[in-house]
Amino acid sequence: MVSLVLILVSLTGQYLRFCTVYDKAFGLIPLVDVDRELTIPTMFSVMMLFTTALVLFAIAILKKKQKDRFTWSWYLLTLGFLFMAFDEGSSIHELTVMPIRRALGEKLPGFLTFAWLIPGIVIILLVGILLLRFYLSLPKRTKKLVLISAGVYLGGLIGIEMIGGNYASIHGIKNLTYNLIVTVEESLELAGMVLFLYSLFDYLEGFSENVFLNFKQIK
Repeated sequence: MVSLVLILVSLTGQYLRFCTVYDKAFGLIPLVDVDRELTIPTMFSVMMLFTTALVLFAIAILKKKQKDRFTWSWYLLTLGFLFMAFDEGSSIHELTVMPIRRALGEKLPGFLTFAWLIPGIVIILLVGILLLRFYLSLPKRTKKLVLISAGVYLGGLIGIEMIGGNYASIHGIKNLTYNLIVTVEESLELAGMVLFLYSLFDYLEGFSENVFLNFKQIK
């Protein structure tokens, strides 16, 4: 519900920005824009990713206790989501666009306008191959939920990003259509995060023991 509200507020802001004279609305429109840094939607995404990392870490601890052979996979996912949370807040991947374009040449196809996609897709494929046996070892229901959440998230992160990049290469980014494309992208990413977090809690329900997250104060 929070994700849906943030998306609707961002859409309203984009309508006001491009279709009315209230292009800033006293600074509120940039504050709720899903495609900007240091905004309310971005901070929410960071918290979602960080929360997911905490749940993955909790599962990793339980798996270590059980001496599960895929414990390392849970730790790897924890580190991955911690990095994703940091990147979401600081947009590190966007800093790689120009260096990659200079290295590969400026005449990249439109769908690779945001050139970070090139190393990003390679990394995703490598991680997917590395974790394939781990994924196949999960319960049937968990595999289904994880596959759906990954499909939704990557559909936005890669698929819609390519569409947006191609549109931006022709029409630029300062228009309503491009911002609507970006909103669809961010909506899918948020939905993917929510679904994956749900799949983790659903997986935890399969444990016979109660699970508690206890943060003790370090003196």
